[in-house]
Amino acid sequence: MRVFYSWLIPAIWAVWAIYWCAVALTAKPVRRRESMASRLSHVTPLLIAILLLTWPRFAGHALCTRFLPWSVPLFWIGTAVLIVGLLFSVAARRHLGGNWSGTVTLKQDHTLTRSGPYRFVRHPIYTGLLLAIFGSGVIALGEWRGLVALALTTVAFLRKIQIEERFMLEQFGVAYARYRQEVAALIPGILWQPLPLRGRDALPAGELRQSVFAASGNSQTNLSLRGALRRSNPPPDKRSSALQAGDCFGARRLAMTGSGRFHSR
Repeated sequence: MRVFYSWLIPAIWAVWAIYWCAVALTAKPVRRRESMASRLSHVTPLLIAILLLTWPRFAGHALCTRFLPWSVPLFWIGTAVLIVGLLFSVAARRHLGGNWSGTVTLKQDHTLTRSGPYRFVRHPIYTGLLLAIFGSGVIALGEWRGLVALALTTVAFLRKIQIEERFMLEQFGVAYARYRQEVAALIPGILWQPLPLRGRDALPAGELRQSVFAASGNSQTNLSLRGALRRSNPPPDKRSSALQAGDCFGARRLAMTGSGRFHSR
C-alpha cells in the first residue's frame, strides 16, 4: 500500500500531461507570440515550483518538513481535489480548442471563448491547475515545499495573465473589455484585475483607446467606455496629488489606467 500511495498522484499527473501534449498538436498556427524575456518571467517560477514538487533534494530538508500529519483521509481528500482541478482544466482546454497555447500567443483566426468553464472564470485552466496543486502538493503531500510551489505557481500565472490580457484586449477590444467586467479572472465572484504592464510589454493609453473604440461600432458603448476611461484617467496634476498624498488604492488605479492595461485565458 505504501507504494500505491507514493505513485498514485504522480500517475494521475502523468496521464494529464500525456493528454495535454497530445491535444497540443491540434492548436492553430501562431500569428503573434510574446518575447523570450516575457516568457521567462512566468516560466521560471513555474519550473521552480515543478522542481520543488518532484525533486525533494532540490527542496532541501527544511521545505520537506511536514506541516500536516500524513493520514489516509487527507491523502484521499487531496487526491479528490487534484482530480477535480485537472478535470476542470481539461474541460477548459476542450472549449478553448485550437486557440490554446502553452505560451502567450495570438493564433490565426483567434476567437474569444466564453462557453463552458469560461462562463465562470476568464482563466479556468489556471484555476484548475492551482486547485490541482493545492490538492496534491498541499493537502495530500502536507510538506512546506507544497505551499511554496503553490505560491510560485500563483505568481507565474498572475504574470502570464497580465500579458495575455493585454494581447486579448488588443485583439478583441470592447468584447474583451466587457468580458473582463462580467467574469472573474481566477476565482468566481472576485473581479480582480491584474497590475499594469511596464516597459516594452506595456500598451500606451492612446493605443488602448484606439484598440477599444475601433473594435465597436456601437456609439453608446463607446461613450460609456470613454466616460470610464476619463473617470479613471484624470489630468496629470490629479495623478500627482494622489501619489503625493500616499493614496495607495488611488495611485494603483491611476497607474493601471496610465499604462493602458485592461486584461485572457
